[in-house]
Order: sequence, then structure tokens, then C-alpha cells
Amino acid sequence: MIDVAYAYVSSRIRGNELKYVQNLSKQGYTLNTSVIGHNLTLVFEPSSVQHILVKNFENYPKGAAFHRAFSAFMGTGIFNADGAAWKNQRAIARPHFQVTEYKGAAHIETQINQVFGILDKAIEAGDILDVQDLWSRYTIDTATGFLFGACANALDVPQSKFVSAFNYTQKICGWKIRLCDYQSLIYAPEFPQKIKDMDAFLMPIVDQAVAKEIKRREDGKLGDANEDRHENLLTHFLNSVDENGKPFDRIYLRDMLMNFLLAGRDTSTNLLSFMCYHLGKYPDVMERVRQEIFEVVGRDRKPEHDDIKRLKFLKQVINETLRLYPAVPFNIKTSLEDDVLPNGYFVPKGSIVVHSSYVTHRMKEYWGEDAEEFDPDRWGPERVKIIRPFMFFPFHAGPRICLGQNFAYNQAMNTLTRLIQRYTWRVADGFEPIPESDITMYSRNGMQIIFEKYRD
Repeated sequence: MIDVAYAYVSSRIRGNELKYVQNLSKQGYTLNTSVIGHNLTLVFEPSSVQHILVKNFENYPKGAAFHRAFSAFMGTGIFNADGAAWKNQRAIARPHFQVTEYKGAAHIETQINQVFGILDKAIEAGDILDVQDLWSRYTIDTATGFLFGACANALDVPQSKFVSAFNYTQKICGWKIRLCDYQSLIYAPEFPQKIKDMDAFLMPIVDQAVAKEIKRREDGKLGDANEDRHENLLTHFLNSVDENGKPFDRIYLRDMLMNFLLAGRDTSTNLLSFMCYHLGKYPDVMERVRQEIFEVVGRDRKPEHDDIKRLKFLKQVINETLRLYPAVPFNIKTSLEDDVLPNGYFVPKGSIVVHSSYVTHRMKEYWGEDAEEFDPDRWGPERVKIIRPFMFFPFHAGPRICLGQNFAYNQAMNTLTRLIQRYTWRVADGFEPIPESDITMYSRNGMQIIFEKYRD
């Protein structure tokens, strides 16, 4: 219906799309409507989310509208793929994300020291720092290093063409998926050039890796036990084959890099930014985290993998941040066949089906009257027992659960540990974030934080 579509698009333009959809949930746990030529089903109930993501997974692929919206940006990469292509990419990537690949913090060491330098300069100058910008540059550097073996150096060059193009392209693709069959109405004359700007960074990385692999094979090093055939995700894919048993071509590899970079950067940026906000807003929580870190890790020592597992309260803070501000607040599927949800709602074939972790995570029916409040203690040993399956799914669930969720937890805990050992901070006076989503969540007005050196 035109009025529904108009109200939704208007809410997105005004920057309150998340609250608009959250308010819709008050009309029911499942809603059906017709929007610009499509049956749209909104699903908020945990059992129905579980049905879509797990129990009837094969009936709910990404679908044609999603593929069209993201093809120029993500190509045929894992997040824009279904069927055999998706299964193959996931199977290849999974071993690289095992805990043994990143159990130490070595992959963040260079970047965390750069962050310390930026924070020290801001403290000396008395500046308010937008930590969302800082963490987006930090995570793009750690992600490119870990995934590709080549750092984007965004911490050195804040307004690089690649970072600018990456952000712009996400915004345009976010609009495209929301307009379904009317994607051509979006006026984005810079879009083709932004794709070229990203490729100008990614393709040389691919070509260099391909050349290195060719030389390795020509030198006859195929059987060497110590060779770096799987030193990063790119070389891992170079030594694998696609769903048809053929080597990945350079465009396929580019698509793979783009997809994993989106997840590797944005999930961690969102988490670190909103964690800084909550810790800065609630100094008592920050102090509890600090004391736990001092007891487990100490004041100066870098955390090791076994230390991270013992930081129980920090993990609770992370979970509560992910509950209130999940990295991907909406997820879109298409129903291949007619279906009936556990609550009896009929989903016609071809429907666009949207479930929202942002909404489900904040429903008072499941989380209590304080559902909108930040309370890490709800994840304590006793209260956590009342959290039922699919009340909390910040990393998706089922066969498409995020491969990098342990990477995200590990990086956040390592980073916050190092940060809290050296600094304290507070939210700038009068600042409140305005959460918004293109593909992933961010704060529309940044994240304004004031840092100080920590002193007893």
C-alpha cells in the first residue's frame, strides 16, 4: 500500500527507521502488508525467526531483490550468494576462522598502538573524539591485514578514497534493497566511480597474491610443510576451488574480499563504538570492567587467549551492547514456496520476509519492562537462564550464522582490555547517538567521546 511505503521511506529519510519498525511490532508479533507490489511479512517472534533461519532454512534464501541491490558492490560473494556458491564459499572460509587462526592479539598490535597515539594527541589538545570514525578506520586496517595480508592504512589516511567509497556504496545499496523493484529510481551518479575507487585498492591485492601463488608453484614448493599457503583468507581461497571445481578468477576473489571486509569492519566498528558509549555513560560499569581486567590481566600486560576467556563481566557488557545495538538490525529473505509460520501466519510464495534482531532484542514481552535499558547484569549466571533461544541473535543463526563471531568477540575484548588499561572516558555533554542502518548499524551523528589518561 502506498501509505505504508510512504511512511516507511519517510522514516528512513528522517533517520528514525529503526524506531518506526519497532513501533510496528506493537501491532503484532507478525505483520503482513503489501508494499510497492510485494507481499511483505515482518517477523519479530523468536519461534518464527527460528523457523525461517533454521527449521525451514531452504525456503528462505536471500532472493532476487537482494542480489540485484548488492551485485555491483558484493558481486557473487558469500553474503550475496545462495545455494551451491554460498555453501562452497562458507566451507572454504570456515577453517580460517577457527580460534587457532587468531587466538592471540598479534593481528591488532600495530593498529592498537596507532590508536593510542591518536588518543594521546586528542587528550593533549583537549579534543572531543568521534570514536565511530576512529574505530571504523581501526577495524578496516585490522580486517584488511587479517583477511588479505595487506593493510588499508586508514588510520594514517582518514579520508582515503577506499574508505569514502566503501561508506558511500553501502548507503546506496541500503536504499536499493529497501526499494525492491524500484531500485532504478535512486539517483546515485557517483556510484560507478565509487566502485572503481574500491577496485583500485582491491584488485592490485588480488593480482599480487595471484602472482605470488603462481611463482610459488613454479618454484615447486607445493609440498613444503612450512609454506604460507593459508596465511590469510585470500591465499586460502587461492588454494581452493569454486563450486564447479575450478580455480577462483580474480573477479570472484575481489567479490570474496569485499564481502568479508564488510563483515570484518562493520560488525566490530558498531560493537566498539557503542561499547565506548555505554562505558562512558555508565562509569560504574566501566570501573567494574577495569577491576576485572586488572585482576585477570594486570595493568600493563597484553592479554593472552586464556585471559580473554576469564573476562566474564566484559563479555556480559559486550552481549548487552549487541542486544541493544546489533550490527545487522534487519535481515531480508524471500520465500520460495508458500509457508506457514509456527504462530499460524501464512507466508505466500515470493514474499519478502524481514526479521529484525533490533526489534526482537528490545521486546518487553521477552526481556521485561527494562528491555530498553543497558544492564549487563542480565547476562549474569542467574538471569541469563531466562533467555530463550532466538531472543538473542546478533550474529544471525542457523546455517548462515556469522563465521566471524568469535573473531568479533576476540577483537573487541582484546581492544577494550588494552584501552581500559590506559584510559578512562566519558560521553560528551549533551550527546546521544542516533542509531541508523544502511546494511549495518551505525550512529548517524557519530560517537562523541572525551578521553583522559587513567590514573589511580
